[in-house]
Amino acid sequence: MRSLHALLLGLAMQGCALFTKADPLDPTYYTPEPFAASPSTATPPPDLALRLGPVTSGSEIRQNLVVRTEGDELSFSEEQRWTEKPEAYLRRALSQELFERRGVRRIVSGPSLAIEVELVAFEEVVRGDGHFARVVATLILHDERVVREERTMTAEVPIANATKAQHSPDTVRALSSALERVVSDIADDVCRPKERAESVATGVGLQ
Repeated sequence: MRSLHALLLGLAMQGCALFTKADPLDPTYYTPEPFAASPSTATPPPDLALRLGPVTSGSEIRQNLVVRTEGDELSFSEEQRWTEKPEAYLRRALSQELFERRGVRRIVSGPSLAIEVELVAFEEVVRGDGHFARVVATLILHDERVVREERTMTAEVPIANATKAQHSPDTVRALSSALERVVSDIADDVCRPKERAESVATGVGLQ
């Protein structure tokens, strides 16, 4: 009887352990979006009209904040996440920079110049004793028939207070700055006079 009692007690304790719930995960959410776009003082390019096509990202770019080590090992944080997938921030930032700040005319249908952008990296990089926010995006400029340009834009911003825990607010601020630089580089490239001259010569992008 004692043996049977001990066996039943052991099974009951195991059952309690199996059904005991772990502490629920309570992640912290961040947004790297910069300040709201303000009107630019630059003269809008009068001969450029553009459609903003798909803005995508690689499968490894998720809502989790990411750290890349020197051995190219990626770690994904379950406790610290973005409020949206990072390509959503990139798309909004591009729309604000091109159509609100720089005054590019926006095309929604019909033949036009168009850009497509893929977000390749959106991460914290640990290199030696330094920590950097790294944003990489590939731009494709086309007229629905011919690819006129394909370029990769990269921005790295040092993360302040790198000795602190990873994914601190300093990381978020640095990623926001890197995102802003990449968006500005893309807009500079799209709006440069060479591309506008080509669009005028072919009639593409004109209304």
